[in-house]
Amino acid sequence: MRRPEVDGWYHVMGRGLERRELFTEDREREHFIELLAAVHQSHGLVIHAYVLMDNHYHLVVQTPRANLSAAMQWVNLSYSVWFNRRHERVGPVFAGRFKAIPVEAGQWVYELSVYVHLNPLRIASLRLSHRERDAANQGMGTAPSRELVQERLRRLRTYRWSSFRAYAGYAAAPKWLTTEAILVRSGGAEQDRQKNYRSYVRRRLAEGGEEATLERLRDGVAIGSARFLAQVKSALGEGPREATGKRARRKLVPFCRIAECLCKLRKQPWEELASARGDPALPLAMWAARRYSGLTLREVGEAVGGKDYAAVSMAIKRLEQRMATERTLADIARQLTSMLSVET
Repeated sequence: MRRPEVDGWYHVMGRGLERRELFTEDREREHFIELLAAVHQSHGLVIHAYVLMDNHYHLVVQTPRANLSAAMQWVNLSYSVWFNRRHERVGPVFAGRFKAIPVEAGQWVYELSVYVHLNPLRIASLRLSHRERDAANQGMGTAPSRELVQERLRRLRTYRWSSFRAYAGYAAAPKWLTTEAILVRSGGAEQDRQKNYRSYVRRRLAEGGEEATLERLRDGVAIGSARFLAQVKSALGEGPREATGKRARRKLVPFCRIAECLCKLRKQPWEELASARGDPALPLAMWAARRYSGLTLREVGEAVGGKDYAAVSMAIKRLEQRMATERTLADIARQLTSMLSVET
């Protein structure tokens, strides 16, 4: 069945091969989040919500460029290469292709964001269940205890690897995370929306259980109304394919800007940096161009003076290996990223 590639909202999921851990320690979670920031810049992916669990992740995204496949393939492949090098292993990291379910805008994406954010509670000791919710609704007196609700809330407040803290006002949202489009559906004045979101989540936890509709549709064709579902099914058969080729990409950062920022960081003219043997400036420029300019490997090679795409790919891989162990080089890359984000 062909995946519809159009501008829209999606619930994206990726799972480790054979349900193995994707994230074995915090540095790996941090790196995946760095990739989310990078794909926002390079592919224009709008990231509304996310959660990282040990062996899977969930995202709520929008695709203004109708390029979901290219964006998520880049994320998963980049993480797989990095993860394999880190663990000195070979072979697939993810259980096949990522899964993406189209979602109808409006209240559906609001409910989906809550569903995503409640993932850290789906463990044995805190597990949300339909049985608990149904019993409470029938007055059987088995609603979750106040202590359990408090523990669930504490878990959400302290869980670092999701966007819930930004939605609930416990932490600032990073620049690459968009919360306004969903928070506005909390209602009320702008200053009250985070409080309203917290209150809604608290009510859901006190009721005990999850929204049955989302549970039923999480593995379906789409999340939304019957009319939306019919539209998606039609698109699967005869809808437009995603845009491809150079016209589908909008280069967010010109290569000349990357070179200019590197010159400012290193306090040297570009000609000297680019020609110095063993200097990381040229690989850094290629790495940044690949991430933030939307250029292909071949185009990056042309921008730096005629290198072939294989040489560019190898230079970037070697640079990323060095950045994993050399703090000074990693700091330069972070400073460059910060300059490009501010100045473009």
